[in-house]
Amino acid sequence: MLSGWKKLQNIPQLSRILLLIFFAGSIAVWWFSLETYFLLVPGLTISDGYVWNVLTFSLIDLPLVEMVLLLFPLGFLYSLFESSWGLIPFVLFWIFVSISSAISSIILLFIFYTFFREEALLYIPLSGSVAILGGFLVAVKQLIPDHEFYILPRRFRLRLIANDMPFWFLLSLTLSWLIGFCWIGQWFLSCFGVLNGWIYLRYLQKREYARGDNSESFRWVTLLPLRIREWLFAWFPYSSTNKEHDATGYSRNLIQQDNDILPVTTTDPTEAERRRQRALRALDERLGSLKSSQSATTSDEGELV
Repeated sequence: MLSGWKKLQNIPQLSRILLLIFFAGSIAVWWFSLETYFLLVPGLTISDGYVWNVLTFSLIDLPLVEMVLLLFPLGFLYSLFESSWGLIPFVLFWIFVSISSAISSIILLFIFYTFFREEALLYIPLSGSVAILGGFLVAVKQLIPDHEFYILPRRFRLRLIANDMPFWFLLSLTLSWLIGFCWIGQWFLSCFGVLNGWIYLRYLQKREYARGDNSESFRWVTLLPLRIREWLFAWFPYSSTNKEHDATGYSRNLIQQDNDILPVTTTDPTEAERRRQRALRALDERLGSLKSSQSATTSDEGELV
């Protein structure tokens, strides 16, 4: 219990406040049936002027089971990026993803309503926590693209690479929507969260040397896993004159980046960190293969003796 308290103290102050609001606020909204005042209801947000919902809906989540499931990943991401970016950049990113995802979802749901005339599209309350989660997963891809996360117990351990987490997040939400576990509005929010998070980090985020991340490793297509990218470039290549984006050249370029031990000098600290991580990962793989070959040689020599 003491170690848990120490870990709680290590969480930055704003992250603790957001998590407390997320937990206690969700329970209060559920207990007093205040969904229309704090969650995003597109019809009421426009007609009754509940404009504050574009922010408050990202602080609340219903049902409570979903809130509990999202509490821990959001807590980890909030702590990571408030510590890495600082208070102001963290708040700006959170506000941008929340507001832009809400407005985009409202517009799209109204478009769907004009075609299908289903009032449920406008009056089912929506929570923006999935949009916030999707946006921060894109930020994880930018900050630590080669980091590996392990989930489930050791016997059923599942390895996820940070670079591919936005894709698997959207795929899981898509499957949940198709089998009926997720409302279409929540699926829209998850997609817009990933999209708007990438737009902010790519073009708007204020950095030390420039605005936005214009590196090749953070293009829109890199949100897809490497194997899917190779398949897409093989079936839908760019023009033959643009050899830079040819499937073979593109794959070779990625392999060269992943196996390059000496990173190229760059003035961008984020890109330098990515290159450093790739170099360390390649070095670990080479050392591991060297150790395995040495052990195999030693065992062969023992058999000969």
